[in-house]
Amino acid sequence: MDFCKAFDSKHNPCLNRVKESGVCLEHQEFYDSAVWFYRYPLNTREDNDYLSFSNEKLKKVYKTAILEGHVKITQEHFRDLVVSGKPLESLVDYYLLCCLQPGVDPLWSINLFHQTCKEIVFCHTQAVYPLVQKDTNFLYRFLDPLFYSKERTFDMILYYILWNITSWEHTWKVPFDVPIHLDNPTVSLIQYIKDHPKFSSEFLWKDSIHYDNMMNLISTKQSGMRLTSRTIMKFLQSIPDLRDQQRLKQKTAFQGKAEEIVAVAWAPQRVRKWCLSSEEGKAMDDRWPLSHKTDHP
Repeated sequence: MDFCKAFDSKHNPCLNRVKESGVCLEHQEFYDSAVWFYRYPLNTREDNDYLSFSNEKLKKVYKTAILEGHVKITQEHFRDLVVSGKPLESLVDYYLLCCLQPGVDPLWSINLFHQTCKEIVFCHTQAVYPLVQKDTNFLYRFLDPLFYSKERTFDMILYYILWNITSWEHTWKVPFDVPIHLDNPTVSLIQYIKDHPKFSSEFLWKDSIHYDNMMNLISTKQSGMRLTSRTIMKFLQSIPDLRDQQRLKQKTAFQGKAEEIVAVAWAPQRVRKWCLSSEEGKAMDDRWPLSHKTDHP
């Protein structure tokens, strides 16, 4: 038997036993959408910030409900969050938690996605970056839910983030012209992208219209380009070379196997035995008299 998946009024797990995974009779309506969003309304002005003020027990309630799929997150829910009047920065961590639920698209809310991009940039500023160096989770908690989303491709998320940063940096109250660590090889957004498994296994193997659009977008404002955009431009310009390096690396690694495949598949005598009639085989021998002698055994 399992324990009930619901919680009591003090956010403690219900200790009632159930025969199958789910809720007990006392909590049959606990995860009903109308009841749930009324009891835990992050979209109201009065409610606490999910990250800063919610205690660990309350966070456990949210994680159980959302990550285990007991409560269905919808695009309308994101819309309610945005119009609630709460500062967007106070909703980012909750939004990212919701993005971990299968079927939830990070781009359902451009406002919350944009705010997340701002938080990513803030992590690279002089004031915050030392904290990121000590604990990469300060940065990765924003990146993982977006880049591991199953609702958007890796390259789309990558370009949308870069597009947000370069398009809106002039509206953000951040000293963008002072050095930031956006491409630091130790820990940074760009290094995270390069280290992501899909970067080498997927991204570098296909061309994307988003690449051309990004290059055009940045190129149109080169005269007034700030340091952040210049850093992103440098990364984008390096992609063709990175593609060539990856393909050469793959070709080198595959060379031995390729030679073996050619030897097995194209040995003339094997072709003669497997693919040709006796008449065709004789004609091939007449035309290439040494083919049957130079073949592999």
